[in-house]
Amino acid sequence: MHSRIWTEIKLLLPWWAASVAVSGLAVVVTPANDNSDYPLLCLGLGCAALAARAFSRALPLDETDTPPSERAWTVRILAASIAALAAAAAFTWASVELRASSGLPIPLLAVLTLTPALGIVPYLTMRIGKPFAAVVLAAFIVGLIKIASCGVVRIVYGPDALADGYMAGDWQTAKLMISLFWIWTVIVSVVSAAACRHRFNALLMAAPPGSRLAVASFENG
Repeated sequence: MHSRIWTEIKLLLPWWAASVAVSGLAVVVTPANDNSDYPLLCLGLGCAALAARAFSRALPLDETDTPPSERAWTVRILAASIAALAAAAAFTWASVELRASSGLPIPLLAVLTLTPALGIVPYLTMRIGKPFAAVVLAAFIVGLIKIASCGVVRIVYGPDALADGYMAGDWQTAKLMISLFWIWTVIVSVVSAAACRHRFNALLMAAPPGSRLAVASFENG
């Protein structure tokens, strides 16, 4: 299994490098005292593309041995997780060196940012068969969660919530909004990951050996 995981990781290296480069560039060009979410957004989108690539590939023949489902799922999710965590580690190092903290630890924010990439994106990739569309739709879902969190904050704090900083990216003034956003994001991601695992195993068990698990490759998504 270790060799299979390493093989998967090597196939994901170009996407890992792109994620590190884009998120690192966002860290460099963003002012150090800026609490914007753009660097984290770049990290999340890069890792989302990486995960979509991992779950859009056809299974090699030697991955369809008996019992196929648990082994194949473990290889795919571990490879994507290791690559994404490595990108998050590089992002954390650059952020600690170049940016001021928004209140929450940067490593925690980096790891939380990976949850949609490792939960929502794989499920949508397998569900709709178009990896690029899956990344876009996952970003839309996360955006809806952000809007819903802001809506709750608007109800709690009134019409001046935005002006008073309750919807900002600073933990000191926007604890409720940030907490709601990450709690809901993690819940949706965990549920999506469970649904993805179930669908992955069901498709693999039903498919003939060597058949395509995903209906479209990433390049054609």
